[in-house]
Amino acid sequence: MALAGITMTLSAQSGAPAHYVVQDLGQADGVSSTATSINDNGVVAGWIQTVGHGTRAARAVDGGIFQYVPGLETASAANGINAIGQLTGYVASTTSPGDLHAMRYTDGLVEDLGSFGGNSFAYGINRHGQVAGWSFTPGFFTTRAFVATPGQPLLDLGNLGGGAQPMTFASGINDAGQVAGHSVTNTGRWHAFRYAPGVGLQDLGTPSDADSFAERINASGQVVGRLASAAGTHAFRFTDGAGMQDLHTIAAAASSWAFDINDAGAVVGMLFTAGAPHAFLYTDADGMIDLNTRIDPASGWVLTAALGVNNAGEIVGMGTYRDQVSPRAFKLTPQPVDTTPPVIAAAAANPSVLWPANREMRSVTITVDVTDNLDPSPQCRVTAVTSNEPVDDAAITVTGALTLSLRADRDASGSGRAYHVAVTCSDASGNTAGTTVDVGVPHDMSGGTP
Repeated sequence: MALAGITMTLSAQSGAPAHYVVQDLGQADGVSSTATSINDNGVVAGWIQTVGHGTRAARAVDGGIFQYVPGLETASAANGINAIGQLTGYVASTTSPGDLHAMRYTDGLVEDLGSFGGNSFAYGINRHGQVAGWSFTPGFFTTRAFVATPGQPLLDLGNLGGGAQPMTFASGINDAGQVAGHSVTNTGRWHAFRYAPGVGLQDLGTPSDADSFAERINASGQVVGRLASAAGTHAFRFTDGAGMQDLHTIAAAASSWAFDINDAGAVVGMLFTAGAPHAFLYTDADGMIDLNTRIDPASGWVLTAALGVNNAGEIVGMGTYRDQVSPRAFKLTPQPVDTTPPVIAAAAANPSVLWPANREMRSVTITVDVTDNLDPSPQCRVTAVTSNEPVDDAAITVTGALTLSLRADRDASGSGRAYHVAVTCSDASGNTAGTTVDVGVPHDMSGGTP
């Protein structure tokens, strides 16, 4: 028996909302594309692999898709972008035929930044146009990290004591001129460093049995990269006072690499699972999250690497789309955070009175007038039914989201039965609103007809 006032509750079915909208940045007339960085204006930098298997710098502006960058028609790539839209990366050198050189791109003007005697590559650029990168030296025996300041020659950042073959790489720079990179030490290990003007290289404190590699740096000097040891390779974030923090919080992932960090400390990168690499986002609030769980599963995308994140939380990288094998550039735009429940303007039952009281089961349909601030189609369903009189379980049957079958019966000694039908409406973000609709079985109909 279901006693009066006892709720017959039904389980609700709902899917987790998508947190990001995925934009395909395209590949122009090439065969694949990669988005490497994004500034706070939403301008995306990257490159396209051409049909001939070379690379050309690409850029997406005003919410559009990738276009080739004018002035970078030869072999080139855009690896970084600053607040005012300047690009850095590499381009086929005009001064050293056959070499690739780090470049700075400003409004159609391409600056060959030179090298220390071989190929050179740049990865980070700040709002002052300072570029961080690295160059081979003659003979390709060593590499040297540099900063290129407009109007000045390349500045060699030195090394952490790498013996006969010191090797250093730099890949990120903030507006204060701090640089993130890594260097071979005199123990033969790679150690992540942070360079500051007037201070030099700071070893970020890698454990003695590990190697660390730095990728990017934010405005407060936090550095991200990867820490490799016998236990595996894990993404890290270095913060003054806290040291090197292991960000690898997904136990099912074999390893992870961090590629970028915004000023709020949010980190993006790539984790490796048994199936394939997946893009991740790390925040202090949620830990490490596989970004594939935050997009519409019907989108057709597998996000394999997140390479850039801006202060608005927009994320860029590469993935695969449907059955394509070649990587494709994407941009993720956060969905607005919806905390507003739907608004139920009215709800009614048809019929709302069951008569005659002949103990037969009667079909009842609930209609709901509901709207939501973001979701155009909030979903409603019957979630519970109670009665003011004792009833058995067979007196109430929910047959659909908003349909049910009720027994036309009442206690002959009472004043009539009232079924109270609880309805809950949910939007795509999981916000809910509820109401109750009554269906009556009168004691008698002496006062009128139903």
